[in-house]
Amino acid sequence: MKIKTGKMDICSFINPVRLKRLLVDSVNQYSPSFAEFPALTVFTQFLRENNLKYSLQRINPEIAGSNRSNIICSLGPEPIGLLFVGHVDTVDLWHEGGHQAVLKGERIYGLGTADMKGGCSAMLEALAVIKESDMQLSRGVGVALVVGEEQYGDGSQLLSRDYSAPLVIIGEPTNLMPCLSHYGYLEIQFSGKGERAHAALPEIGANAIHAMLDWMLRILNECGELSYAAELAVNPREIQGGEPSFVVADSCEALVDIHLPPKISSDDIEKIIEETRKETIDSYKNIDLNYQKLFSTGGFEQNASHKVFNPLRNVFEELGRPWMPGIFRSQSDAVFFKKPDNNVVICGPGDLAVAHRRNEFVSLPDVETAARIYLSLIREVCADT
Repeated sequence: MKIKTGKMDICSFINPVRLKRLLVDSVNQYSPSFAEFPALTVFTQFLRENNLKYSLQRINPEIAGSNRSNIICSLGPEPIGLLFVGHVDTVDLWHEGGHQAVLKGERIYGLGTADMKGGCSAMLEALAVIKESDMQLSRGVGVALVVGEEQYGDGSQLLSRDYSAPLVIIGEPTNLMPCLSHYGYLEIQFSGKGERAHAALPEIGANAIHAMLDWMLRILNECGELSYAAELAVNPREIQGGEPSFVVADSCEALVDIHLPPKISSDDIEKIIEETRKETIDSYKNIDLNYQKLFSTGGFEQNASHKVFNPLRNVFEELGRPWMPGIFRSQSDAVFFKKPDNNVVICGPGDLAVAHRRNEFVSLPDVETAARIYLSLIREVCADT
């Protein structure tokens, strides 16, 4: 039996018990990048239980036995007018606390709760309510749950080539603030070669670790002098080198990621890296330093007054939430969907500040509110009026 809906009451049909169960079940499935299948199974089971047809987009069909896929589910006519995108993968578990969901009051703790199984669950709950209702759609709506976001976004890179919409909502954790601007990203691998010698005689060798540390400090100091230094995030993520033997380290590698404000290109940073590389080499004998750009994306800004954002603004006003567009400060799949004919909003439950941390959590009221926002937006963009 179809639910009878009206403009103001559709959100009352959100099922908090169903939504909570989906979130808990998905968090209980450990799904780091490149091993996302357990979480995909939970989400596809939810779709089947709620009579929602879906397709799987294989990521590596040429690899025998690979089960990495994006899930795509849509309702209404094609082409779709609204697309929700969430990623099912998490970072690797790095502590002994486990990844399982733990309920404490109105919070659910666990790896991936905020980033971003809470957002994925809210999207599917909104779609399930639309399926159950009598709402007639004049434009289609799609939900895509993708893999690989915590690495280089291979799931969204593939999806965005063939599947998008004029308005795309990315459910990354923003405390439900609509982010219309997005940081750029640069990932650099550094390498150093020195000369091995007895550890008691460093003067006859060339310590690659010492030179690498010096280079990193020069980069950090120079970046600190930029006019936009307060908005820049330079993160030396990893450094390793040498060996257990009692010797001067003759090799060293480092990995650095840099998040740049929306309008800033990476040219300034790459110039600093090259100039400090030469300065550091000049300060040491028998040292060779090099770097390689592994991955980069440009940031973007969008005009909040553009008419494509009016439906979302209306939803925020209707739900009594402040319309205060912000900036998403991290790398995300949003960059793959931002194209001349597409506009992107990053808006999801949870706080980026707790993501990738031991006590990551999301509040159930925020996940339910996310479902209300998504459901109301479907009505505004896609429903017959």
